[in-house]
Amino acid sequence: MVGLSILSTGSEKSAALMLFLTSLSVAFSDVIVDSLMVIQARTDPRCGAEELNTFLFTMNAIGGLFGSITAAILTQNFEPRYCFFFSALIGLSIAISSYRLNESVENEGLEQAINQEGLWFNFRRNLNQMKEAMKVPEYNSVILYLVLTGFVVPSFGSFGYYFMMDVIGLSKFTYSMLTVLGFCCLLLGTQAYHKWFKEWEFRHLVFIDVAIDLFLAPL
Repeated sequence: MVGLSILSTGSEKSAALMLFLTSLSVAFSDVIVDSLMVIQARTDPRCGAEELNTFLFTMNAIGGLFGSITAAILTQNFEPRYCFFFSALIGLSIAISSYRLNESVENEGLEQAINQEGLWFNFRRNLNQMKEAMKVPEYNSVILYLVLTGFVVPSFGSFGYYFMMDVIGLSKFTYSMLTVLGFCCLLLGTQAYHKWFKEWEFRHLVFIDVAIDLFLAPL
């Protein structure tokens, strides 16, 4: 509601503020969702993480399909402030659903004695576990790869958007339809992972990802 009223003035600073708040809320929600996934994965030590990741990305793809279609209609026919308002309503529904979660979900898969020690004890325990994990070559090599990828591989999200809009001359509706295609590929890739690759080690999947990128980069 605040974004709807502020953006009615057409201020660029107001729009930047709304984008900042949106990114902040998304990052905050991602941390919480990832934490809940880790907790739930403990209930199935063998395939819990793989099953939950499949479920997560399947829901992400389905939501992205409907969201992209909705975004195509909103951006093509309405002012940007209505997009912020619609996004805020979705965030409000997530907040209401989160408030109704049972608190026992946070403790599943954990020993009761550990939960009673408090936040600081659990924080130090998690740090110690991370230090032990870093001593395993399979872990620290993958983490090093992900860190180097974040530093070296550029992100062309914003650049690609303006290139499609201003240089290629695509309409907002057409750009959103390309996003729909991307989420369709995500859905198919998630199902392929669940059927054929969920038993594979993460480093082997990283190798396949690099090979695909090298093959498609010249295109």
